[in-house]
Amino acid sequence: MGKAFLKVASIYFTIGVLAGITMAIIHDFRLASVHAHINMLGWVSMAIFGLIYHFFRKQPTRSW
Repeated sequence: MGKAFLKVASIYFTIGVLAGITMAIIHDFRLASVHAHINMLGWVSMAIFGLIYHFFRKQPTRSW
């Protein structure tokens, strides 16, 4: 589950970086809030979820 969140985070990271580079090239920053939300809510949140799931996954319990 953690790896899936990290893969989604890398997609959000790519989209956020490309949006930022595009805005910088054309000097049109009207969508800066969209760029910030993609980075913070998409990339950062998904990366944190992925790391938490990876490092703190539930250990299987023994029934005996």
